Amino acid sequence: MDETIAAIATAMGEAGIGVVRLSGPEALGIADQIFQASNGKKLSDRRGFTVHHGWVVDPKTGTKIDEALATVMRAPKSYTCEEMVELSCHGGVALVRRVLDLTLHAGARLAEPGEFTRRAFSNGRLDLAQAEAVLQLIRASHDAAQEASLHQLQGGLSDKIRDLRNRVLQIQASLEVSVDFPGEGHETMPQANLHQELESVLSAFEELIASGQRGVAQFGGFA
Repeated sequence: MDETIAAIATAMGEAGIGVVRLSGPEALGIADQIFQASNGKKLSDRRGFTVHHGWVVDPKTGTKIDEALATVMRAPKSYTCEEMVELSCHGGVALVRRVLDLTLHAGARLAEPGEFTRRAFSNGRLDLAQAEAVLQLIRASHDAAQEASLHQLQGGLSDKIRDLRNRVLQIQASLEVSVDFPGEGHETMPQANLHQELESVLSAFEELIASGQRGVAQFGGFA
């Protein structure tokens, strides 16, 4: 993905802090255009996972817009696996929008809804279940929903699905060997064990479906 995207990462409204997020190959270069560090050093020269104090400025006039902190996150160890910068400024609505506008005028594109998470998925940072959990975690309205979303984000659902897939593949392989090479002494799962494993996998699938239905109720506030 060769475009650098930007968006406001915090809820709009009066707040102590507002965050504008950049992600993409030019994230650091764009940030350098609108952020002056107190020590005079460029963000593009800084290591990842570092925070720097300075000022957001209008590059056309040099006017200081706001005091801010810039957080540098280097690829591939960022949320999107791309170069990322987050500018934390004061949370006034007009102010945060102005900072976003500066990033867009400097070369970034306005991110589509959910595009940061989509890039994290496309770049292998998250699988589909984990990407879905991000939205669920944001929307969680009570502790149980929050805990379930966090478990899914940490890979709990993905691990269960991966385990079931591997078990089904083992059953399939055993059946194919017994059909294609009967009586040739190839190691296969005994029929009694095969039947037992099929029942176990079916039961696990049914429990997984039931847990999904419970999750729907849980996120609806009915758990």
